[in-house]
Amino acid sequence: MATRYVNMGLRLFASFFLTAIILRSLGKEAYGFFSVINSVTGYLGVADLGARTAITKFSGEFKAQDDQEAIGRFVSTCLLYYSVIALACLGAGAWRCGVWNVFSR
Repeated sequence: MATRYVNMGLRLFASFFLTAIILRSLGKEAYGFFSVINSVTGYLGVADLGARTAITKFSGEFKAQDDQEAIGRFVSTCLLYYSVIALACLGAGAWRCGVWNVFSR
């Protein structure tokens, strides 16, 4: 229990000082871009919804059973799942940047 608090304190301490170092070395604009990229990758990790774990589990199970048809269906489903997530992110980004307003002029 105590080691968890020590670990959390060390992470907080490191992030506090690393933020100052990165901000000083990159500058305000580049640090802002760096922060946005970190936020987007964090949101994409949440958007995964446990798919990586499911891919590992089921692909291993189907491979152990030597079920090639199930592997094909599963890979197709995963491709569809990630395509929907990518299109949703692309649409949200286009909406946020105002791409739709360009076409209406």
